Amino acid sequence: MREGDERAREGERGRERAREGERGRERAREGERGRDERRDERRDERRDERERARERETQRRESETGERDGRARRESETGERDGRAKAQERERETREEMRGDERARGDEREKERETRERDTEREKERERDERGRRERETRERPRGRDKRESRERETRERETRERET
Repeated sequence: MREGDERAREGERGRERAREGERGRERAREGERGRDERRDERRDERRDERERARERETQRRESETGERDGRARRESETGERDGRAKAQERERETREEMRGDERARGDEREKERETRERDTEREKERERDERGRRERETRERPRGRDKRESRERETRERETRERET
């Protein structure tokens, strides 16, 4: 009995140590993840700082010389844009045309949907009218016993009229 209890306690201690080990490994992974994130942030900050320094240098040079870089000066002098700007303009126009086509297709789909809705509404209305007409006819038309009774009544009334004349 004591030996079994001892083994059970020993097993529980072993499981606890395993859980501790897993928690430690998880903390280590978290540390690695945090270290990676901090490294990425520092790299991004250095890149941003280099870009800002480049921009400051360009602005300093422009303010010293009072002129812009060669391409910008050439564009302002000739009133022309370089090939890249022209290509961007063409792409933008193409995108706008495609958007227009998509809008047109969307309008067509919208019209088709509206037509389908109108058709189904008309069909439902026709069915309602048909159902109403049938119900009215069945209400107005005597059936079975009612029919026989009305025939008998008509016959009696006819006979009564004939006797009176």
